[in-house]
Amino acid sequence: MGQEVAISGREQRRSWRYACNGSVTLYDLITQRWIPGTLVDLSISGCLVRPDNPGTLRAGDVIEVSFSLYGYSVRVSGAIRNIRPDQSMGIEFRSRNDQTSQQIVRLMQKLAEESTRNHHPES
Repeated sequence: MGQEVAISGREQRRSWRYACNGSVTLYDLITQRWIPGTLVDLSISGCLVRPDNPGTLRAGDVIEVSFSLYGYSVRVSGAIRNIRPDQSMGIEFRSRNDQTSQQIVRLMQKLAEESTRNHHPES
């Protein structure tokens, strides 16, 4: 089958992307410092984060991404693909092991359930 289109109507994505609001920590491998921030959205292949202070992070940098949502803790290697004018960063996940991939899939299922519940509240 073909690629899935993201929730955002203006962009074509490889996988669904769900808005979320959680804490994230980025580990800059070059400066060896942890950078706290906010997880803005999540997909099976990456995420959008808004670091509190991006410092010297640039597109192309390889980083570690660590976040927890709904009881799932994920730590995965990633690469910064783009930096938006508001300093939010699109990160592509890399080097996922089976356990990390399963955690992300379960988390995506939970986000999908929450999205459906918020759009179709029960009376």
